[in-house]
Parts: sequence; structure tokens; C-alpha cells
Amino acid sequence: MTNANLLMPYRLDIFDKDGNKIAEVPHFRNLKMSRKLNKINTLDFALHLEDEQATKEFLSVEKNQIKLLKYNEISDLYIPIWGGIIKDVTLKFVAQTVVVHCEDYLTFLEDRYVEYENPSGVNKATFCADLIFDSMTKGSFFDMGITIGTIQTGQTSTITDEIEGKNIYKIIESLSNTEDGFDFEIDENKRFNTYSPRKGIVKTDVLFELSKNIEEATIKVEGNNLVNRYILIGENGIRTEVNDLGSQSEFFVRESLKKFREVTSVDLLDGIGEEAVSLNRSAQQELNIQLTRDSGYSLFDFEEGDQVRVKGLPNDEWFGFDNFIRIRDVNLSLDDQQNEKINIIIFRER
Repeated sequence: MTNANLLMPYRLDIFDKDGNKIAEVPHFRNLKMSRKLNKINTLDFALHLEDEQATKEFLSVEKNQIKLLKYNEISDLYIPIWGGIIKDVTLKFVAQTVVVHCEDYLTFLEDRYVEYENPSGVNKATFCADLIFDSMTKGSFFDMGITIGTIQTGQTSTITDEIEGKNIYKIIESLSNTEDGFDFEIDENKRFNTYSPRKGIVKTDVLFELSKNIEEATIKVEGNNLVNRYILIGENGIRTEVNDLGSQSEFFVRESLKKFREVTSVDLLDGIGEEAVSLNRSAQQELNIQLTRDSGYSLFDFEEGDQVRVKGLPNDEWFGFDNFIRIRDVNLSLDDQQNEKINIIIFRER
């Protein structure tokens, strides 16, 4: 067994465009990692310009790949927890540092577009996997190395959002954000995975408790996306509207107008509107918690999508919660000695 006391908790590995490992980065500064459900995730870190990895060869923008690995004492191995490509580097002469910004592999899909019209009667998750596969088999230099991993499929449905001329990432993001949608990712090993209906499990062995292993908790209540009356227009001017009277009574009427040129059925428009109202009829509450350094948990114990018990203060109007809530974002920051700070964001209806 390796002497764990001699190992740093985290390590960065650099890979070339073809996935060949070309360097290890055991020492870095000001690392910040962000993992969000169904979003392009980011990683930022800094190196001193005298570090041997701070070269054009190793920090090649839009070509070289980065993986963040965390040491696991049980397996005695470094396990990858984030993977992506270098998007930009910023060199600072006076500070003699280079700041590296990376994005995960979903960013590849922003540069691939769909050239055909909406299909009907398809499984959304399988359709998205097919979009990625088809985009990589058009000819030389199209293959980005993404493989298809676990595809958990849901029900067959009609795709109502217009997809022709949109990039694949936006299409997947849109199709996932519905009641019959799914969660998705391209993981650190470059595999496209979908989870139906949602990613994650209930973690009964995880408890985050205010004044114990929660160092700070912040609550933000907002209604920026509040809509309780949808006006929907389909092909040839067919029109319908969907209202939520309870929400209108509480918040006044908040309208949104959407056009779906591919939809020919009023019943289908009604279904789209009812689904949209159910998702946006209320203000939303964001709970942001920062764990203490001795919280007793690590990034191996939970991930975005999991439901964990979060306990506040008894009988407190704002912080009196005590229930299982789903994790939306997991953020990590490391100082120069790799002391970690874990921040978790949870999103729910008010």
C-alpha cells in the first residue's frame, strides 16, 4: 500500500487531443471545480510560470484535456472526478502565473448542429444519443472521441421544440427540461449518459446539519421564471392558452408566449402548456450550503442528483427545514495546500 500521508489529496492529469496522458500536475493554485446538473461544468486553476507544466505544449487551448483526480484511501488509487478540455489560458507577467479555464466535454456539442427537421414518436434520450453518434460519423475529423454510455430511456413522445439549425447541446438541454425529460452528462471518461427520470439516489447515510457540519447556509428566493399563463401558437395559427388560477391569484397573471411551428394539434399544445405551467407556477428557493472542513464527508459520498437530508434550526421561519432535498450543484475549491472547501446548491419550490 502507498503511504497516504505522502500523497496530495488531489492531482491534475493532462492528456493530448487523442487521449494520451502527457503530464501530471501535483501542485497547482486556486483550483475551483463546478459540477451542475445538465449544464456545461467548469474547472479553473493556476500555475506558476516556472512550473514545468506551464508550457504551450501542455496547455494547448481547445486541444489538450484535463482530468481532476481525488485520492481514495480505500482503493489506494487516484479516481477521476472531473474531465474536460482547456478552453483558454491567461498569462500574468507581474504575478508570473498562468490561469487555466477548462470546460467539460459537453462543450464539444455546442459546435455541432442539426440539419434536419423534428422527428415524431421517438424516445428523447435515445434520440439525443443518436444525434451525438451521427455527428461524429460524417467523415474525417468529426469524431471527438465521445462514446455512448448508459442510456436510461423514458416514454416515447413527440419533439415539439424546433431543432433544425440548433446546436446539439441546446437541443439536449431543451429536451431534458420537461416533465418527461431526463438528466444527462458527458462524464470524466467521455461517456454520454442519460438518467430517466432523474439522476441520483436517496442517501440515507448523509446528513448535513446547520451549526454542526454546515459552516454557512444561504437561502435565495426568486421568481424570475415565474409563469402562470402560457399562450401557445402552432402550425397554421392554431392557438391555445393554459392558466394556473391558484398561481394567478397569488402572484397576478404572469404570461409567456411560445410558438411551435411543427405542432399541428391543439391537444399537444395544451399538454406542452400544462407541463410548462407546472414547472414555473411558483417562486423557487435556492439553498446554498458550505460544509465544514471536518464535515465527515467527501466528494465520494454524494454527487449532483442525489437526495440528502439537510437539517436546519427547529421552529425557525427561514432555516427550519429538515427533509431530504436533491443536490443540483457541487462546487469544490482548493487552496495552495489543497485544503478543500465543498459548496452544495439545492433548488426547490418555495
